[in-house]
Amino acid sequence: MGQVIGKGRIHADAIPFINLEPDRVEKLWSHYKLHSDGFALDPDALQHVLKIIYEDDEAFEQKCRALFAKLDTDRNDLIDALECLATLASASGMKPQRKLTFVFDLYDFSESGELLLDEVTLLLKSTVTGLCKISEGESIPSLKEFEDLARLALKLEPSKDGKAVRDVTSTISRAQFVAYAVANPTISSWLNHYDDLTAPVAVSTEFGLQLLPVSDEYDLYKRKGAFEPRPGLNEAPCLAKYAALTPKVPEGEEFVPRTATDASLELDYVFGFGAPGSRGSAAYTTGDDVAFHAAELAILRSSGDDGVSQQFVRAHDATVTALAVSSDGATVATGQRGDSRIVVWSSSTQSVLGVLKSHTGAVSLLAFSEDGKLASIDSNGGLCVWEDMKRVASASLTTPALGLCWTQTGFVTCSEEGVLFWTRHRGKYVSRCGLNGPAEAYTGGVTLP
Repeated sequence: MGQVIGKGRIHADAIPFINLEPDRVEKLWSHYKLHSDGFALDPDALQHVLKIIYEDDEAFEQKCRALFAKLDTDRNDLIDALECLATLASASGMKPQRKLTFVFDLYDFSESGELLLDEVTLLLKSTVTGLCKISEGESIPSLKEFEDLARLALKLEPSKDGKAVRDVTSTISRAQFVAYAVANPTISSWLNHYDDLTAPVAVSTEFGLQLLPVSDEYDLYKRKGAFEPRPGLNEAPCLAKYAALTPKVPEGEEFVPRTATDASLELDYVFGFGAPGSRGSAAYTTGDDVAFHAAELAILRSSGDDGVSQQFVRAHDATVTALAVSSDGATVATGQRGDSRIVVWSSSTQSVLGVLKSHTGAVSLLAFSEDGKLASIDSNGGLCVWEDMKRVASASLTTPALGLCWTQTGFVTCSEEGVLFWTRHRGKYVSRCGLNGPAEAYTGGVTLP
């Protein structure tokens, strides 16, 4: 299963089902779970499943049968339901990370948040096979290629004869699968191949080349007349301007080559504040001191008899995206993009107390408990709980969290789907539903004493 380049060329019969809005794909999955009896679909069953997203389309039945014909390559009047759903999701308007978690959940038959080797192999095989069926010029990789990718995902050790050891107990979590798929060049190339398919589709030529369609603006430009001949190098009008900008050495003086300046700059103060897309970006520490972040800096603003001053924590190498302060104000945690590290530092000395690494996406939310535990969530839905600078629990969210706060028994997350209450059970944090999602998403939460 090699890498692919460019954008996939979708067959005309599948075009009506490409670039579906994310909420329509989610609705399709919910409708399938409620109304389907098995993993195989005939033409009528496919039409029954898809009607939820094409209720008002007069040509709906014809479109469904055309799509069914593309997926039914063995012509037995049955198609794999999960292959169909994985295909539509992978070629939809979902973000790449959500596509990965969506197909992961399709094949998480035990609903444990983890997949076995065979389940990962089936996920990769069904998804890529379905995409090849609705595409033009794509060949389906061999089963061995899918098995090799799945074994690599679970980090299975090869045997002495070069073959992978059969493993029926090792698993991979949702967050680990997303991290692996994004980092693996082959899988990420297939993700990009079917992402944002609204781009111009390549047109075949009789010479075996692939050319992009010429834009209407270019055709209009050409109709205005023949191109004027390009001026020669010596006739280019810009040369005179460049010559005017060239430094001239006065007569009688020797040319001195440029050298680096001896001066240096030191950051003294950060003016303004901007953290688009971030939540919990500023908080009081002790007294009137305020911790906030800007660019790749964590900043502590202090005020006293001598006026206002700022101290900087320079432990980040990418944009800081989240901040939280402990209940006593003594400890601050800041998370970033890039390698998704979390830096824990002292508000009194600005010294780094620890660096936490486990997330696969930009850290989006941080929250301290009364007893000093730290909860963190990243943009890929990864959730971690830290105690004494060590990760003590982890979980995965299906939708991005918009709010995070601790309670006396655990913590609460808020999202478009509603509010989840997390409590510790046998060393793990498990969730239970609280409030269902309203017309507008729950964007935050707070715990009252």
